[in-house]
Amino acid sequence: MAAGELTNEQIEAKVLSILGEYVGDDVSMEDNLMTELGADSMDMKQITIEIENCFDFEVDDADFEELKTVGDLVAYVQKRVG
Repeated sequence: MAAGELTNEQIEAKVLSILGEYVGDDVSMEDNLMTELGADSMDMKQITIEIENCFDFEVDDADFEELKTVGDLVAYVQKRVG
């Protein structure tokens, strides 16, 4: 299934799966990526690369810096893919 054919629920599940590789599976949409989940700058770079590869688009560094919570990240990917 191409990235453009994914539902919002499928996108959310994929993003959570990617995050789970770096910060564990116990995340909520309100969790702050760095302060609550403990992702460091290297984790964030790896997460960015994984998202770019999975969804076939480039994440702008300035955009990514604005994404604070898991929900922000999911919404950003949904917007870019949709």
